[in-house]
Amino acid sequence: MGARLTSGECYLVQGTTCCYGIVMKNERCFPTTTYASLHLEAYDAYVGVCATMGLVLFLACIRKLYCIQRVGGSAIQKQVYSLLIVAS
Repeated sequence: MGARLTSGECYLVQGTTCCYGIVMKNERCFPTTTYASLHLEAYDAYVGVCATMGLVLFLACIRKLYCIQRVGGSAIQKQVYSLLIVAS
């Protein structure tokens, strides 16, 4: 089941189901009518929360790695937290 593009519109099933993330308006599926574009305040809040959580968890990983190195943790612990810092 593949997506079909019809005159700038994206359907999974013609006239019934839009492609993922696109909202059907007046039985049409234009790529400009996405869930995020219809709810900008909620989307901006979501992006802000994700960025804040990412920063907090990044700092927590740095602190944990510092504590592990200070008290002489195992090599596996040091490697895991180093990889978590790189991944974040």
